[in-house]
Amino acid sequence: MKYYIEITLIPSVDVESHFLWSKFYQQVHLALVEMQNNHHAVEIGVAFPEYDVEKHQLGSKLRFFAKEQTLLLQLNIKNWLKRLLDYVHITQIREVPEQVNAYAIYKRKQPTRSFSKLKRTIKRKALREGVSMEEAMEDLEKHLAKTEDKSVYIEKMSSMKPPFIKMRSLSSDKQFCLYITKEQVDLPVDGSFTVYGLSNKTTVPEF
Repeated sequence: MKYYIEITLIPSVDVESHFLWSKFYQQVHLALVEMQNNHHAVEIGVAFPEYDVEKHQLGSKLRFFAKEQTLLLQLNIKNWLKRLLDYVHITQIREVPEQVNAYAIYKRKQPTRSFSKLKRTIKRKALREGVSMEEAMEDLEKHLAKTEDKSVYIEKMSSMKPPFIKMRSLSSDKQFCLYITKEQVDLPVDGSFTVYGLSNKTTVPEF
């Protein structure tokens, strides 16, 4: 990957971060759908420079990566985000630094049985105690943090509850959560991406 564009999301009093991510990434998805080749693959990948597994947050930045500058020009992301320009800052196309820290794979994670079970536990706890789902989740996290080794706790919670973006299916119009995990690796791996900019093996640079 030789070129990138960085976008910073700017939440406001009337537009919260989660809601902005949802609206923003829906447009990112639409833009990448238009970039598909005949094999339904995309040559542009994404990265989340402020991804934080411990806080279950994506942060406020997104980077698009491509081997060729023409691909990012063709993406024309500013046009796709024209209704959100008050809430995003978009850089010009830049060259990836020669020296990078590492490489990362950003994957889509499908909910597991343990995750579904956790959601049911939280929902029952919220109803029983008359609190919100978020408050019930925080109580459960505090309990696990006290009773387990921190590294084990972080691994368990990140596998059950990775950062996510609420999306709407283009085919069924139903809402779903796009869960995203990150795997850091030492060497780059070439390949393509999905229409969400993610991949199970293709890397993007970290810097």
